[in-house]
Amino acid sequence: MSGVEHPYLGAVQARRDAGQIRHTVRKLNGTAVHDLRYSSPWPWMFAGVISLGMWASIAWLVRAAMG
Repeated sequence: MSGVEHPYLGAVQARRDAGQIRHTVRKLNGTAVHDLRYSSPWPWMFAGVISLGMWASIAWLVRAAMG
């Protein structure tokens, strides 16, 4: 059993993974700001309306159950 190596538990593999994550984050940071700057507000408005509707229906169900 001692001959089995776990690649995810080694320090060298952890350093490689951290380097890969840093590289990916740096790559995404250049595009994320540009994409978010021009994003549409409509998805946020739809999400807000759906959320308010769900909370209102839950409040209505609770009130109907109480009497």
